Amino acid sequence: MSHALSQLRKFVSPEIIFGAGCRHNVGNYASNFGARKVLVVSDPGVVAAGWVADVEASLQAQNLEYCLYTAVSPNPRVE
Repeated sequence: MSHALSQLRKFVSPEIIFGAGCRHNVGNYASNFGARKVLVVSDPGVVAAGWVADVEASLQAQNLEYCLYTAVSPNPRVE
């Protein structure tokens, strides 16, 4: 095997959680995963809906630091 191929690494997401109300459990899953600081990425519409506040509350309940980035446009363009 060539040296270049032996250097390949693959990141596998541990879990994908979805469904009604799952945002209330973000902190628990992040804590179980061993997260120390979480990056929360959203758009202004999701923030206005109150869903981000639920995620923040879940993270705070687990005493996890987080950084919120909300400058994502709902339909991002290439440029």
